[in-house]
Amino acid sequence: MASAEDLLAPPRASVALLGFPDLHPAVGECLRARANLEPKSFVGADLAAEATRALPPAPPAPAPAAPPAPAPAADPLGAVAAAVVPAATAAAADGAGGESDRRDPPPPPPLDEILPAVWLGDVLARPSVACALVPHESAEGDPSSWAALSSTLDALRAAASGANARLVVVVAGEHAPETLSEDRASAARRRAGIDAPFLVTLPLPPTPDALARLAAACARANEERCAAEERSAVTEAAAAGASTSTSDDASRTAVFARYRAATFAELRGDVPGALAHYASAHDALLVSHVAAEKSGEEHERSSAAPARDRARRAAVAELLSRKATSLALRQPTGGSARDGDANARGADMMCDDPHAAIARFTRHVRAFERAPAWRDPSSVSANNVANNAYVAAQFETFADALASRVPWGLAGGEPPRGAPREWCPGFYYHAAARAAERAREAAIEGGR
Repeated sequence: MASAEDLLAPPRASVALLGFPDLHPAVGECLRARANLEPKSFVGADLAAEATRALPPAPPAPAPAAPPAPAPAADPLGAVAAAVVPAATAAAADGAGGESDRRDPPPPPPLDEILPAVWLGDVLARPSVACALVPHESAEGDPSSWAALSSTLDALRAAASGANARLVVVVAGEHAPETLSEDRASAARRRAGIDAPFLVTLPLPPTPDALARLAAACARANEERCAAEERSAVTEAAAAGASTSTSDDASRTAVFARYRAATFAELRGDVPGALAHYASAHDALLVSHVAAEKSGEEHERSSAAPARDRARRAAVAELLSRKATSLALRQPTGGSARDGDANARGADMMCDDPHAAIARFTRHVRAFERAPAWRDPSSVSANNVANNAYVAAQFETFADALASRVPWGLAGGEPPRGAPREWCPGFYYHAAARAAERAREAAIEGGR
């Protein structure tokens, strides 16, 4: 299962390399350098056996788990503090609290209730593309060789289809031509169930141009596969958003669908598209959060349900906010670039206009900056400590991200003339310190 840090890391699609194991190092190096794809080498008795091991049938995407049944808890918001509060703040809060607030908090709220971490781990573990290298002698050899290759292509097609992966067939050989004869090429594509761009040749020893064509074919296959998955997730999110249901289930479905769309956009290298999907997921969760804050006032004040659910929303909102702001800060123009060149430059260039990331973060932190009015009166100070600790952690995390991505951050220098104070990382470090101080004061107050 993927951890919270795994969920935050940029995902990378993988390619299963089948056949001709001696070529895997050269092919893998080219895939990493030219297509940003991670190669996975599989070696077996034959291509069919390798495909079966490399491409197990794909399970359906899991639905977000329903929240657990309500259960009494001393201060469920303490779960958020346990997950994200800086160690110094947590130590100060714990040391200052009285006996009534020194209760062990419940474990951190599981992200799986909205974003099934097992889903992302499964997506990253499974190859997006299967690159099968077959001998040229079989492709254009005698009828018996062609019959054997046809059976292999049938097996490859079935395995790739069952694993929801795209197939690229590479005809490799010392005398492999730049293109196969039309009749054999057409027959091979038909048996493999692939289009013309996904049947390529590779002379041995491989030339740089031939390896580049192979990498381009795998990149295009990954692009098409991830684009199809992204469109499916967008459709599901739209259906959930258009639903007349106001249940928490509909909200979780919409958020998870948008998260899936963002993941597949990242896997195909579309940073602006992924940013838009993460922002949409974050917005949907915040809308649900605002509605839940109002409905929470209707619960029994001694009930743990509203606070527990708030902790769950806070954990997922933090993840989505960090993903969206991180991607916005990877864009030189702060997330407004839509052209391919800007998309490619974004990973390497500093961000000189962080307004989009700042606006996203501000929307996030304002939704959680106040402790809820319906908190349990018996643990008011504990909830205040936890809520302020969560807010402090948000400010500190965003300050670190901003400082690392703007030219006037860790590298020193001055922000642009006339830039608002919110563009300075110090603004957020100061806000984090103020929130941590409020947490400490609440802990001291609770100990009296």
